[in-house]
Amino acid sequence: LRQDEAMCVALPPEPPDAGGDNNAGGRAADPVWAASGSQGGAVRVWSLQSGSAVQSLPHSHWVMALAIERALPPLSGALGGREGVYLLSGSFDGRCTLWRSDLEDDRSPTGFAKL
Repeated sequence: LRQDEAMCVALPPEPPDAGGDNNAGGRAADPVWAASGSQGGAVRVWSLQSGSAVQSLPHSHWVMALAIERALPPLSGALGGREGVYLLSGSFDGRCTLWRSDLEDDRSPTGFAKL
């Protein structure tokens, strides 16, 4: 593997439907973004519309696992009352990092920040 090749990929959760309910762990049928983890020690957030990386999140070592979830009430209360999208990344050295982003249009992250 080249250092920048993806070792893992995650798709965002399904946005809430018109009634405001989340589809309990379902993945978006037509996602506009995704995340990948690389051997180079970075998580990249990708626009699936342009095919470009829109954000690179530094990690301590090879990124081996990713999970993306959306926090809606009541879970958002446990996370400081903040709704948004949470990305959990795990690396080869055993470290995990939690990242958070607001959503621009109910589907696209505005930019992840480390918590």
